[in-house]
Amino acid sequence: MNILKRCIFVGLFSISLVLKAVGQATITFGDDTSEWAYDGECDDPRFQGSGTAVTLLDKDRFRDATDCRLLFNQNRITLRNSARVGGLTRTLFKERSRLTGANESSGKIYGIFVGISDYPGDSIDLQYTAEDAIRVHGALIKRAGMNPSDAIVLTDSNATVDNLRAAMEEIAQRAGPEDSFIFFYSGHGDRLKRADGPQVPQDPDGFDETLRLYDHHVLDDELASMFDWINAGISLAILDSCFSGGFAKDLISSPGRMGLFSSEEDVESSVASEFRSGGYLSLFFDQAVGDSLADSDTNGQITAHELSEFLHESYRTTDFTKTITQDSSRGEYVSVIDNANYQHLVVDRGGISVGTVLFEQR
Repeated sequence: MNILKRCIFVGLFSISLVLKAVGQATITFGDDTSEWAYDGECDDPRFQGSGTAVTLLDKDRFRDATDCRLLFNQNRITLRNSARVGGLTRTLFKERSRLTGANESSGKIYGIFVGISDYPGDSIDLQYTAEDAIRVHGALIKRAGMNPSDAIVLTDSNATVDNLRAAMEEIAQRAGPEDSFIFFYSGHGDRLKRADGPQVPQDPDGFDETLRLYDHHVLDDELASMFDWINAGISLAILDSCFSGGFAKDLISSPGRMGLFSSEEDVESSVASEFRSGGYLSLFFDQAVGDSLADSDTNGQITAHELSEFLHESYRTTDFTKTITQDSSRGEYVSVIDNANYQHLVVDRGGISVGTVLFEQR
């Protein structure tokens, strides 16, 4: 072993010792609600190593705490890739890069895919919205080259506010300026009246638009704050929910961001259950990327313009029905029923040019 290699090994070994020293205090192991808890294997897909189960399911993320904590302390599992360990991960990765010549950013696609069909109780359950997240996640892996280890899928009871924050924090530690970030959501959206009324410039109607996660609402400005954590060169938000267009003014506020929203901020979204899809935006985006239908010039690339044009045309040729509904808590809004021409796709490209390549087809 030459001196350079020995120095690299010693440096990396020192880094690993620091990670072990701080890991116990900073890793959130979660709880033991997995059906595989207490079986002597770590079933949480955030971890890797000899102590993990053969099959890891995203639904077990944060849900096998006792097994994972024990195996982590025994050095039989580690966090995958550069998953967050306190505030040290980025600093330590840079030190590893200096020693080995590794690049922190490598033009990857990172993604968080959220879909909720099964809400608490039975009164507001949706059809196929959890499947939307799984299907779009699969399309990006199969046709756009996203690595499964660079994606986080949160469905149903796993789609909590805390889990979303943890996922955003993890991606923030990994994505760099050469990378792309996809945030996908299919589920309920809502409008909540602001306590400060219409005086806030970004909400002149006096309402916050929200994503209704499994346990709580996430407001439009809260999601925008999470997006600010992520330093990807391109960030694409895909929100298939009622009133989702209201997120545009908060989310698409920085260069390099693009938003696809299934309806305007005062319009409900239609379900697409006849196509076994929770929403039409989910359906059309899957067709655009998963079936390559947005690649209009068949050159193996999908640009921002091609994606926008395909989605607009898909919405234009689909029928939606409109009716004006009054709700004192949500103001006047448009409720979309069955099929007739009303529902409008909202596309906001922000600082992304029409020719920006979003996806390389595989």
